[in-house]
Amino acid sequence: MPRQTFLTKETFLAATEIELKKILHSLPEVMPDLSLVGENKLIEQIRFAFNADIKLDYFIDFSVLPVNDQYCRLLLHATHKNGKAFITDPEMHAVLHDIETAVHALAKGEVYCFPTKQKIKSKTKTAWIASFKNSFAVFLLKKKFS
Repeated sequence: MPRQTFLTKETFLAATEIELKKILHSLPEVMPDLSLVGENKLIEQIRFAFNADIKLDYFIDFSVLPVNDQYCRLLLHATHKNGKAFITDPEMHAVLHDIETAVHALAKGEVYCFPTKQKIKSKTKTAWIASFKNSFAVFLLKKKFS
């Protein structure tokens, strides 16, 4: 698999551009781990920093594009703060999903409760257990056929 430096997620919302920008600016009130970094008026982009702990340090850029009078396209673009390349990043994918869920909830006028601790299974532990099971199965088969 190729290495990449970002994850992107796209969604459509039933809101005007002005309403959606107000929702984005109110995200830090709902999600305490988000903090506003700045807004680029030239390319219509809002940048937030996500700081949950040492392992989860991301920049999340929001781009808003109006489709028509009632709908807008929202593009979420996440990168590591240090520019690190990765093959898969389940933590970043989970953060993008949580932010997308929060934006949809705020657009509908619902209350969103951000999960404070995310539990993500360690791939190395799971891989170690799977390899141990496979080697034990091979050992039993060798015993059976010998």
